[in-house]
Amino acid sequence: MSMMTKTGQGAAVSKKARRKNRRNGTKNVHRPAELKSPWDYGADGLANRAGLARERVADIDGTGTIKRARRVDMLEQWHKRGLLSVAAFGVAEKLRNAYEGTQRMPATDYQRPMVDSSPKPDHAIAIQTDRISRYHAISQHISANDWPLVERMVLDGAGPEPLGYRGPVAVKQALARLDLVLSGIADAI
Repeated sequence: MSMMTKTGQGAAVSKKARRKNRRNGTKNVHRPAELKSPWDYGADGLANRAGLARERVADIDGTGTIKRARRVDMLEQWHKRGLLSVAAFGVAEKLRNAYEGTQRMPATDYQRPMVDSSPKPDHAIAIQTDRISRYHAISQHISANDWPLVERMVLDGAGPEPLGYRGPVAVKQALARLDLVLSGIADAI
């Protein structure tokens, strides 16, 4: 059988692998990839599962339920479960949005060429200063003791476990503390 006539499963095998197998007397066997379930949820690594939630989407003709995996906002999940009050959730969103605003630079319109010949600071600096001052206005109300918890849970969107809150009871205590801190800020701003 020549190389040109070989099709199907053996066609994917490299020339080098075929030569090696001829010498050893073995044969390449190609098996299709097997999925754990009929629906692919993506990679199973720890970093890939962070922030993922599996949820029901639909039921087709009573044959089974279709599920999906999607990234969720932990603040939103804690609020839906009743672990964060409405006021605390609002402050957390404002703080996170202000923080994320400091990480972005204003967009540049490349369709319109501009020449900046003024000695004054340009508009981009003014926008960045406004963003930083919005973030500072909220974050100044957080004490130094509460800052690691707020940073971890609000800005990073992660659980409090690395801060020493281990177990479900300790996590609920951390969420109660976060709720108390953020509710206090809601009254102040």
